[in-house]
This record gives sequence, structure tokens and C-alpha cells, in this order.
Amino acid sequence: IKAKNGLFSPRQAAMNERRLRDTISLLKMVDDILALDDPKLQLNELSKLHVECKKLERRLYLPKEELTWPVVGSRFRKLNVVRLLLGWS
Repeated sequence: IKAKNGLFSPRQAAMNERRLRDTISLLKMVDDILALDDPKLQLNELSKLHVECKKLERRLYLPKEELTWPVVGSRFRKLNVVRLLLGWS
């Protein structure tokens, strides 16, 4: 959506799509490992997967703009900020 609206370059959008696919794959691997019956085998396999997680972490792309809240315009919802501050869900 952001790429279509010009907020991300095509390169950034492709990087994000790849990251999302890789993250989903890693989560599936974790699920498969946790389904194993042997706790020692689980630990061993999770240790191997940790290396892949670190590789993915180094490739993450999160522009600073993603961390800032919109403070103007129709996307800004004052009530949502109040709800967050008060701990309302």
C-alpha cells in the first residue's frame, strides 16, 4: 500500500516484502521445532535457527518515518492517543 502511494520506493517495498516472507518462514520453522517431542532436539534446532534469525535481523529495514506518529491530518486520532496513555484497549 505504501509503495502504491509513493511512501516507499519500489526497492524498499521489495525489501519489506522479502522480510515479511522470511519472517513468516522462520515462524513456521519455530512451530515445527516446538512440535518435536524431544526437548533436547528442540533446543538444538532452535540454536541452529537462532543464526538465521540474526541474519534476518541484520537485513531489517525500518525507516525512521515508521516510528513517528502522524500528528496532523485525517490519520491522527486524538482518542487513540488518550486510550494508549490510559491503558485502554
